[in-house]
Amino acid sequence: MEIYRNLLYPHLREVHDRIYFGAWRGSSPALVDLVEARRQLGDFLGALEQELQQARPPGAEECLAKAREVYRQVEPESSSGAAVLLAINNTLSYGHRVLDRLLRAKGEGNHVSRAFARYYDASGDGDE
Repeated sequence: MEIYRNLLYPHLREVHDRIYFGAWRGSSPALVDLVEARRQLGDFLGALEQELQQARPPGAEECLAKAREVYRQVEPESSSGAAVLLAINNTLSYGHRVLDRLLRAKGEGNHVSRAFARYYDASGDGDE
């Protein structure tokens, strides 16, 4: 998306926000929405891992490890809906912490998803 083009880590910001504002956050997400969120989370974690090969800000690797641990609990086909939603949210939250650490290491402020809400169909209340 063009909105991220002139920002640091535009690819990480975009994939984070695509997940954050995704259909899985709806009042009754379909299984396909949860499966898509899981796929996107895997891509996000992989992209974060790639960035951490270049830069290693304090605390980022620990947050990524926590994100990976929680990500293993995202099993839309075999877990209860509430457990899957919590695991998706927690994985995204830990990933967001990694992104924020990368940004702060370069002198930027934290990524604020709600600043981009108008570009998505849905908006959340927080910045996970």
